[in-house]
Amino acid sequence: MTPPDPLVVPPAAAPGTPGPPAATPDPPAAVPGGPPRLRHAAAGAAGDYALLELDVPAGAATPPHVAEGADLALGVLTGTLELRTDGATHRLGPGAWATIGRGAPRAIAVLQDARIVCITVPGGLEGLVGTLLDGSLDPDDRDVLLTAAGVRLLPRGWRPGPR
Repeated sequence: MTPPDPLVVPPAAAPGTPGPPAATPDPPAAVPGGPPRLRHAAAGAAGDYALLELDVPAGAATPPHVAEGADLALGVLTGTLELRTDGATHRLGPGAWATIGRGAPRAIAVLQDARIVCITVPGGLEGLVGTLLDGSLDPDDRDVLLTAAGVRLLPRGWRPGPR
């Protein structure tokens, strides 16, 4: 079986991106249907990239947002995601990769328990992800942290528009 073609969502300004980092040991899986779990986080020595590996249950979703300062590569190892971008809605299954450029609106919903890999260029969000996933943040505090990290939340109900 051949892997699906990658989905590419162009950045607002097209910076270069380095290749993915080397693989890491595989920790035990999270309980299916449990809370999202950060399996691994790493960053390049110069902060030029971050690698995140997560187990995320069906029903979890990111709010619609724009990452002003980071490009994202998202790989689906298991499960199914729905990726909404400025131009369309895409269903991503095992083996699918998507790249989303900085400044491009996006929202991600998990349709089936998933294990995903995210690479951000540059790094910097890896420390924030664990804090966001623990569920203890007040929504106002979450919004302040996201804004400080260069992430702008979009209005509730945002839907992809034509390009």
